[in-house]
Amino acid sequence: MNRLLAKINRMLLKSAFKYRLGKHKWSAKILFFIMGLFENYDEYVNTNEKDRDHHYVPQLILRRFRIADSGTDKGQTWEFSFENPKIEKTSISSVASAKDFYLFKDKTGKQSDFTEKKVFAENLEYFGNHVIKYLNTASGEPKLTHLEESTLAVFVAFQLTRVPAFRSAIEKYLIFCLENKGLVINDLGTHESMRQKIVLNGLGVTIDDLLKHQSNLKIAGANNHIGSLANQIATHIAEKIFRRNFHIIDVPVNMDDRFVISDNPVVLLDFQRSEILQYPAWWDIDKDDLWIMMPISPTRSIFFSKSKRKGGIIENENTSLVQMVNFGQYLNATKSVISNDQKYLNTHLKMFAKELTNLRRG
Repeated sequence: MNRLLAKINRMLLKSAFKYRLGKHKWSAKILFFIMGLFENYDEYVNTNEKDRDHHYVPQLILRRFRIADSGTDKGQTWEFSFENPKIEKTSISSVASAKDFYLFKDKTGKQSDFTEKKVFAENLEYFGNHVIKYLNTASGEPKLTHLEESTLAVFVAFQLTRVPAFRSAIEKYLIFCLENKGLVINDLGTHESMRQKIVLNGLGVTIDDLLKHQSNLKIAGANNHIGSLANQIATHIAEKIFRRNFHIIDVPVNMDDRFVISDNPVVLLDFQRSEILQYPAWWDIDKDDLWIMMPISPTRSIFFSKSKRKGGIIENENTSLVQMVNFGQYLNATKSVISNDQKYLNTHLKMFAKELTNLRRG
């Protein structure tokens, strides 16, 4: 029975995206109500596949930064690597990925690919692709349905938390709290405890606490807990992102530049601190003076803010914003930045050289 109900729910979702249902508040409420009746019937599935590359930036995004739409370069992109500082042509299949990155031990002790296969590929990426494709191809000013807005907010929230950089940020948070805030390992034993103390930052940690903290402590065997925390945080902040105003930044027609994208692509611009946050303080995601930005093609980036732009959602005359989004890609990259054109990587590396030397994490 559960399998049948889950199948019905997926058919409803596919139809809602295909026909772009829920454009008005009343129809959206009906749609969400109906889907809510079926959402708890998804079955746990583990296909036991191992030794696979898991992309923490989905290929549906990476392909939009490919060199060509056809021919031998269709599956290629230009990549700048901080580990081996040079620009090379690279296969998209090998960018922003790691072997078995999302595997976790389930209740039976087996390695499970449920998160990678079911949560991400089958749901988040499948439906997120519909929205991002529409945003990149719509003529004029895109108008998202309520379901599409909700899906985009969830997509961006998980894109912030599903990358290695964010998992490292959680580990840094845990180490600081173990050493300074009285956190004990047993606090990671239940979802409620993790939610209250870490997801909601009940321990009262600040960004400056973490930026100043130095430690040689490492947490062994915590991958399951860190992965669970990352997903819990994404779920928590998705609603906060959804309640913000959605905008678009387009590269101005007369600007000789393009967006690039890194393996840590969500940029948090904090106007109060006058900086791009290198530590993703998820508990402050609802701040009034915070912008959340992410490129979705070489010519378009999305961003969310509490303020609302006059005259429509598209900003297409601001060269400084384009440079800001791009700088964030280099500043927060874990390993690499990619582009559909080698020229822009060369230009950016020269333009940002001094700031990157001073600010990038060691």
